[in-house]
Amino acid sequence: MNQDLGIKLQAYLDGELSGQDRVQFEAELARNSELQALRRELEMVSGMLREADPVRTVPASGDFYFSQIRRRIEQAEGETREPRPSINLADWLRRALLPLGGVAVALLMFMTTVRTGITPGFTSAHEETEALLEETGAMTFRSDSQSVTVVWLYDKELASASAFEFE
Repeated sequence: MNQDLGIKLQAYLDGELSGQDRVQFEAELARNSELQALRRELEMVSGMLREADPVRTVPASGDFYFSQIRRRIEQAEGETREPRPSINLADWLRRALLPLGGVAVALLMFMTTVRTGITPGFTSAHEETEALLEETGAMTFRSDSQSVTVVWLYDKELASASAFEFE
């Protein structure tokens, strides 16, 4: 049996076929014994499902029950909510002025570095790095095309012992 006939049978049993489609399908159903057998099987399964899951009626409307559920949820939420503590003036000032103080300090540091012309973390391309310890040497590499400066620190004694002197 073709699948389209099975789908039409389901629509027929559900009352979804109308007019001319219904008349044509009833004629096909009268001719086709395989379709009649499938109809009996589907009606049997439908009856079993109805018996297994009876419809329960509620004496009151669904809105009544949902309003009770909503009322109980609101009541439970009201019981679990903690009262909001009052904020005194000292707490408010600490919460408001502490972040503002941090912003003011950062702004002051920025303005100081801009005024003196020193930008933290950046060196000019011509500035050389000087080693602060006598036994430590330094070598600087600057790539303007990639905006990278590399400073290589090394131990002078190890460099002279291995015959590589970088100065």
